[in-house]
Amino acid sequence: MPHRIPRLLLSLFGWMLVTLSASAQIDVTVRIASPMPRSLAAWSADPSLLQVTLRNTSQTSYDNLRLAFRVLGDSRGEVVRTVDSHPRMPRISLGPNETQVLYVDDISAAEALMYPSGLAVEIARDGIPEDRYQFCARVLDAATGNTEVGSTGLSCPRFTVFTPDPPSLIGPVAGEEVNPASLVFRWAFLDHPGARPAHFRLKIVPMFAGQNATAAMGANPALFDEVVMGTLYRYLPSDPDFSTRAANAVGWAWQVQALDDDEQPYGRNQGRSIVEMFKISTPPIANEEPVLLPPAQDQACNAGCTVPLPANRNVGAFTAASLVGQTIRIGKFDVKVT
Repeated sequence: MPHRIPRLLLSLFGWMLVTLSASAQIDVTVRIASPMPRSLAAWSADPSLLQVTLRNTSQTSYDNLRLAFRVLGDSRGEVVRTVDSHPRMPRISLGPNETQVLYVDDISAAEALMYPSGLAVEIARDGIPEDRYQFCARVLDAATGNTEVGSTGLSCPRFTVFTPDPPSLIGPVAGEEVNPASLVFRWAFLDHPGARPAHFRLKIVPMFAGQNATAAMGANPALFDEVVMGTLYRYLPSDPDFSTRAANAVGWAWQVQALDDDEQPYGRNQGRSIVEMFKISTPPIANEEPVLLPPAQDQACNAGCTVPLPANRNVGAFTAASLVGQTIRIGKFDVKVT
């Protein structure tokens, strides 16, 4: 006896097929970098971080599409989602069989994003917390009451959010004495793969009696405070002079802060390294050798000399190297050359 399927189930099954067919009219492909920076502003600034490709597989023209999305963390849960009905949500038009590649600013606006109340302050200050996340998206047709016409489905792309540690100072450190003529600052910085080169703020301040390096960094005016590229800076002769800016300094404190492309703090601890100190070595006083002014070549010394020619001849014709270790007589003086 054949099995009969109730008419209600057939109706429901038919509705499911229609819904799935409708939702498949727009193919959604999300390409997202991993790891991602915490800052949502960085997501917007770098188009290579997040790209959404929409492909209209139907013959229908859409003039009022919106891309709704939410970001779900394994530990944190939902950390951000779009307010789908917000008037600032960008509108997307897509013709029959048309494909578009969209970036963050094409699919969202700051005013149309919503955060959990417990994370809103942290996200506004520091960005999305570190975690493993899913980026889930739906394409809504606002012209038909936000009907879903495409989505990432159950295969939401996954990514991580990574925060780099502050720079690690290499040298000079721990009270090292350095010659300002050969002073080089070195540090290390480990960022996520593919990240743009960070900028660094190098700050040097004097330390006075009774201060440690950290206290000096927070209280004293800077001798040097510049943004540099790379993880090495060679102090230049044109840079501020240590000896004239703070003559009573007992040492010098220095710190490096990592910055992003907009020269905003980047990384844990606002991108700030620990504070180290060094000292400027005092150059030794040069020993000035006496300058002998012997008489002219082949002429006897002036009155008072008791040594006649040729013993008192001028030694200017000889090289200094040939006379080292020798005792020579100039006039009535015996002089040992060293």
